[in-house]
Amino acid sequence: MTLAPLGPATITLPITPSSSVPAYLVPPGTRSLSLAAQSSTPAQVELQGPAGQPDVFGDLASARKGDLTSIARVSEAGGRHVLARGFWFSYVQQIGPFAGPAPSGTSTLAALAKTQPWDTTVTSPAGDPYKTAITGNFDPNGTPVVVQPGKSGKVSVTITPTAKPGTVVNGVLYLVTSPVGAFNGQFGAIYNGGDVLTAIPYSYTVG
Repeated sequence: MTLAPLGPATITLPITPSSSVPAYLVPPGTRSLSLAAQSSTPAQVELQGPAGQPDVFGDLASARKGDLTSIARVSEAGGRHVLARGFWFSYVQQIGPFAGPAPSGTSTLAALAKTQPWDTTVTSPAGDPYKTAITGNFDPNGTPVVVQPGKSGKVSVTITPTAKPGTVVNGVLYLVTSPVGAFNGQFGAIYNGGDVLTAIPYSYTVG
């Protein structure tokens, strides 16, 4: 699944402290993630997880040889576990040596996640804050349920089957806190929670 860039997909090189670089929202259940940078000058891409870890890079030797495409990949051992959900960050470092300042250029980034597909037949008035991962839109298209300390709340869910009669549908319903805090397009300017409170498997046969 292609993840939507939260920020411009094409960035100007060299990157400066005021540059805007994209982040990506990784949903629960994601098993691997890759970030590719297609640059106009040799460069190395960096992919950084929530809270700064893990921190992975594209192949440095290839970048030094002049490759214009750099890919950073991360996955958990054997594909049996899932990656940290939440915001992952990008960076692109041009490869020298340079006689003076790094040359001007551009880099276009694209992120691909091996994750669970969205079941579009499942809807809730509470919205789905993690859908930002594929839409790039911070509006969850709903009203989150606010539960005060010591109190309880209710989240309504509607399943509207669209498959043929007799089809067996399986999925997982995640109850999450919102991962979206403050985002202004600058590196490191996102403050997130996005905790998975519970994961509820479901299965039904279309009548």
